[in-house]
Amino acid sequence: MKQNDDLVFIYTTLPDQESAVTIAHALVERRLAACCNIGAPIRSIYSWDGAIEEASEIPVLIKTRRTLVAEAVDAAHALHPHEAPCFVRVPIDGVSEFYLEWALSVTKG
Repeated sequence: MKQNDDLVFIYTTLPDQESAVTIAHALVERRLAACCNIGAPIRSIYSWDGAIEEASEIPVLIKTRRTLVAEAVDAAHALHPHEAPCFVRVPIDGVSEFYLEWALSVTKG
């Protein structure tokens, strides 16, 4: 029986639209993600190598099966240009049945 918790988000950021699109296409083509949402640029402020840095980044929300998280992160990490990329798994508390059915049908399972 399919459950709402079969689907999760993976949040990441990329330095530019091109790398975001490259990773999104790779994940969807390999059926590791049902969909990737690429957002507008955000401003990130963070500590790196002892200094406070500021950069424009592109947020990407990856929608995938919980069972595919490790494989999706590995595939995205291999294409990611950052030395220490952010990959945060975010549970989904609820999802419409028709969306869940679609998402599960287009991902490896």
